[in-house]
Amino acid sequence: MKSIGIDIGGTSIKGALFNDNVIVREISKETNGKLGKDKIIESLLQVINQLFDSEIRYIGIDSAGNINPQSGECVYASNNLVGWTGFNIREYIAHIFNVPVYVENDAVAALIAEVSQLSQQEQKQNICMLTIGTGLGCSIMEDSKIDYGTNFDGGSYAHLCVNPNGMKCDCGKIGCAEKELSATGLYYYGQREISSLISVEELFSLYRIKDPRAIKVLEEYGDKMNLYIQMLVDLKHIDILIIGGGVSMSKDILKKLIKKNIKIVYAKHGNRAGIIGANLLGKLQNETC
Repeated sequence: MKSIGIDIGGTSIKGALFNDNVIVREISKETNGKLGKDKIIESLLQVINQLFDSEIRYIGIDSAGNINPQSGECVYASNNLVGWTGFNIREYIAHIFNVPVYVENDAVAALIAEVSQLSQQEQKQNICMLTIGTGLGCSIMEDSKIDYGTNFDGGSYAHLCVNPNGMKCDCGKIGCAEKELSATGLYYYGQREISSLISVEELFSLYRIKDPRAIKVLEEYGDKMNLYIQMLVDLKHIDILIIGGGVSMSKDILKKLIKKNIKIVYAKHGNRAGIIGANLLGKLQNETC
């Protein structure tokens, strides 16, 4: 059976063609999220069109933002996806491609993908996944049930304050984990310390060669991350923490920075967690019908 999984992030839209849940082709396009809804849709359709054929049974889509999985609407999106708030992703895509479409938040989709890799006993515990990319996604599963929070905000756990003197978040508060712990925030603080810095990857590389400026930035990042993890443990009694997203690719450094006594696992699907989780949405829906 053929299906498509799509992951809409602030930086890129990744898509994959699956045949019996095995990836056979992948496509990626720039989201152009700062340029508005029409540009996001343009990129999304380019990805789907390059993967779609008459044998596709369903399309699974995850997106950054507060997503209502029942209606398929983006209830709220940050300025990483301008104009995305209020857009019904499911209705739009289903109308064009005439196949069932399943929609979910990107962090939840990544969590679904990674939880499928845990043992059945572990899946019954309280599990939190942090997806660290352009923004920070935080999704929590308690006793095999997703915590959708209020208005599909995932409990707003990404908006806990980790730095009262930090960056202003799109939600209006100061120092939210969403800003402070994302790759965007890490680059912001990195460039303040190293004006010539061109990427987060370079910051990690400088840390590996013991550049004192990179050590300072990343140790401060580690302090905020440890504070955040403790908040999650105190609030939700987390048993297992899964770390994914682009920043998790430097797990050799994160393992040195994170010093909390909790079981931490790193995403096995890497940057593919979103598209794999999106694809699983249709599979899980059909299994429960």
